[in-house]
Amino acid sequence: MRHFEDFGLETLVKTLLEEEQTGQCLLWNSFQEGGLWIGLGRILRVDLKGKQLEPETMLQDLMAWDSGNLLFVPRDTASGVWNPVSNAQIESAHHYRQAFSQLWMDYQDADLPEVIMRPQRTDTLSVVALQLLESIDGSLCVGQLHSVLAFDRLTLLQAMKELEDRQMLFIERVR
Repeated sequence: MRHFEDFGLETLVKTLLEEEQTGQCLLWNSFQEGGLWIGLGRILRVDLKGKQLEPETMLQDLMAWDSGNLLFVPRDTASGVWNPVSNAQIESAHHYRQAFSQLWMDYQDADLPEVIMRPQRTDTLSVVALQLLESIDGSLCVGQLHSVLAFDRLTLLQAMKELEDRQMLFIERVR
């Protein structure tokens, strides 16, 4: 078991793929659990507990984790009937992480959002922003909100920025 803030999840996954490893990466942090199944150097399956996202979005979300724990359990053979993730999808996850990192400078796991204004009837907000507004109760930090909402990290942060830009949210930044 290792803490991947020390070496970077993306680097480790690329190394496992280059070495054509087979096994399961168990990943967890304070708020979430996930897994990667690798077979002969290809990502076969990605899973995030409690999320029903497209596989590529799930991979992008997982690769955006800045810290957490990782346990790689090697297997002798690849099993399962999953569609392997392509190199293009791994590259897409890299770009996703870059976009996420830009927003992450402003919104971090322990930050506490508070609703200061509800939308008017004439306000047009994204579905994600509306669901986010409904979920903010003053006790859930950003990391907890991400774990309870069915959206990927980048989409959630974009909705948070949308609400903060429109002065509907106050973010207590805990640094």
